[in-house]
Amino acid sequence: MDVNYFPGRIRLRDKIFRDQEIRAAFMEIVDVFDADQKISFNEKTASLLLEYDAKKIDEEKFKSLSPLVQKYRSAILFYDQKRKPEILAGINELKAAVKSWA
Repeated sequence: MDVNYFPGRIRLRDKIFRDQEIRAAFMEIVDVFDADQKISFNEKTASLLLEYDAKKIDEEKFKSLSPLVQKYRSAILFYDQKRKPEILAGINELKAAVKSWA
């Protein structure tokens, strides 16, 4: 997964986002925090762009998600339908972690 980050903007690019169920589950994470966020999907590049108010979310909170992302890295890198449940479980863990920020 290709990740580009700077405060107020995160772009995630990977073929897994072409899977509508995975994309929808990931986009639900954004709904959990209140930071005047906007998320968009680009089919051509298979990327999600999250724009948010950087003043409302501490950068360290995003960094704290890194171990969870790494835990599911191989499932993402070698994605196929068999790995979909594992990826969705990882997304649910990320969502729970973001909920704990409140």
